[in-house]
Amino acid sequence: MPLSNEVAKSLPEVHMGIDKEIAGYALAAQRHGEATRAGDSAAANQAYRDLDRYWKKIQLADADWKAAFLDLLEDESPFVRAMAAAYAIHFEPTLAVPVLEALSSEAGIHGFNAQMALKLWNRGELLPPWQVR
Repeated sequence: MPLSNEVAKSLPEVHMGIDKEIAGYALAAQRHGEATRAGDSAAANQAYRDLDRYWKKIQLADADWKAAFLDLLEDESPFVRAMAAAYAIHFEPTLAVPVLEALSSEAGIHGFNAQMALKLWNRGELLPPWQVR
């Protein structure tokens, strides 16, 4: 599924200097959000598999990956911010929770997903991505 024009235009600026795995993660998060919004479960599932693959690569990267990953919390795309915050909440909740709180008030699937992530987090039931299978 192609990226929205708005996101495609912003990628070179937003992701400049971020390694290819984190940029790939952002693209997969965007594709996942767009596919979910469109009701295309096959594309959403493929995008999620891509997210998982990129996340594993990010985890194997050098110790400096966290700062670059946290930059995604300020991405122009609400899909990228929501997915990055849902992952980052496990290692940087002070930055991720406010992003999810802001997104949770927005209409659309990203707002609903942010609400659910916060609900599970507050109940201690949000599994880290490395434990989900």
